[in-house]
Amino acid sequence: MGKAFGISRGDSLFRAGDVHGRVYAVRSGALKTIAVTADGEEHVLGFHLPGELLGLDSLGTGAHCAEAVALADTQVCEFPVQGILNRSAAVPELGAKMLQVLGSSALGSRVHVDLLLRRQADERVAMFLYDLLVRYGREGSNPSLILPMGREDVGRYLGLALETVSRSLTRLQEDALIEVSGRSVRVLDEDRLRRIAMLPDMPSGPPLEQQA
Repeated sequence: MGKAFGISRGDSLFRAGDVHGRVYAVRSGALKTIAVTADGEEHVLGFHLPGELLGLDSLGTGAHCAEAVALADTQVCEFPVQGILNRSAAVPELGAKMLQVLGSSALGSRVHVDLLLRRQADERVAMFLYDLLVRYGREGSNPSLILPMGREDVGRYLGLALETVSRSLTRLQEDALIEVSGRSVRVLDEDRLRRIAMLPDMPSGPPLEQQA
């Protein structure tokens, strides 16, 4: 059983080089993982939302390669890496679940790469917002989001200046795709947002295995 505890906004859950050997599940709140260059420049590597895991890098080396900082007062559940590995080896179902979790983590890294490959700032911002919709499970009729991160962190994640992020949000709002008020974003046209993000249309109809 994992140990649950809370951390305050701005506090670090772990730092690069820490050898705690722990994996964490986010119960509430949100965190960002960051890397800091030698000259003090911060790069955001990812955002971690309720129901997601972080610290999986320690599964390989036993040490964390990034710093995790709480974006809000956050509750997490801590699991020892060695305990997870031992139980995964003994319980096939748990081992399969861990592979699924690792696959989801790899997908998250791929999404970040795809974001950075988008040439236009509007495409990056649209894809970022759509990804948050999916991760929060908010797809549907005019869904709304409360962004746990500020625009500066969004820019550091997307490889864009703060002013560029703000201009892209304004353009998307002027085009009636979203409605922005502070950190609140309401999606007015989910299909167009997905198209601007250059994402393929969602499949319609039953899954293939049900069509056979």
